[in-house]
Amino acid sequence: MAKSKERIEKVERGFLFAPLIFSYGATVENVSLSEYLRNPTKIVRALKNIHQYFRTDVIVSWLDPELECKLLGYKAKSNTVEMYEIKENFQKILPEGLSEKTEIQLILDVVNRLNILLKDVPLMLLINGPINLTSKLIGINFENIKDIEKSLEIIEIAKLLTLEIIRSIGPLDVDILILNERLPKPTERSMEVVEDVYSTILNTLKYFGINTGLMIDVITAEHSLYSNLFDCLIINDIQNIEPLLDFKRLGFALPLNILHKSPEEIEIFFGEILDKFSFHTKPFMVTTEKEIPPYASPRIVRGLTIIRELMGKFGDVR
Repeated sequence: MAKSKERIEKVERGFLFAPLIFSYGATVENVSLSEYLRNPTKIVRALKNIHQYFRTDVIVSWLDPELECKLLGYKAKSNTVEMYEIKENFQKILPEGLSEKTEIQLILDVVNRLNILLKDVPLMLLINGPINLTSKLIGINFENIKDIEKSLEIIEIAKLLTLEIIRSIGPLDVDILILNERLPKPTERSMEVVEDVYSTILNTLKYFGINTGLMIDVITAEHSLYSNLFDCLIINDIQNIEPLLDFKRLGFALPLNILHKSPEEIEIFFGEILDKFSFHTKPFMVTTEKEIPPYASPRIVRGLTIIRELMGKFGDVR
């Protein structure tokens, strides 16, 4: 199914309201989270209702921080996984391919249904980047390039797994893929490693016509050096934004605690964001730095509706 002109133009225009809302659908459907995640009919119905209620510009069609770990048969942050185990388990899933995995089948089912039901609404997925996935598997934070170089063999497996996921979803009409990643402090060597990890991934995403954004927890001015490799960065701190304007696209991830504040405080904070982005037109997207929890408080729900109203208010004047 070819993407509609309206859908393509919406992504190109940017300033997308794209909060990370997925598991909250369990509350919308009034079922347990485990039941929700097993039922594509409930997921699609909930995501449609969430989209209509919050007037989002994008639908987060799947979000599971432990997806890749599950595909490999591990729990995230186990800190006990040995390299030989990871290699063996990865080799086991290659012959049959990821499309046979229950988790991937669910994603494909949900995305296909959403494309039919809401054909003009862009779809977004969020997965772990290879370095972040490796960190989850072996429990190392990768604060410097030495830690990364010690783990290059597992990072390579994580890269191949990421590529398999992208190739599984690539033929579907997914518009945006956000990679939750850890990037080391930029040095000549670290940038060589990151480029080696990502060159094939980015080329594959480009082949499938999927827009890519990188979301990292800790961002410094030095990360602007990665703008030669990545087009889009999602930031969660506006204090040192100027050096990051080298990126072709910048998005902003709202801290969840902001959504708890009063409407007046939220409007002031949002205005500061747009002022900081003034040299970069508008943010490519406004999302949240973490997923809206399944049983989010009414204050968070109210905060999201306020952000939606503010985006409509400032959309044509900034």
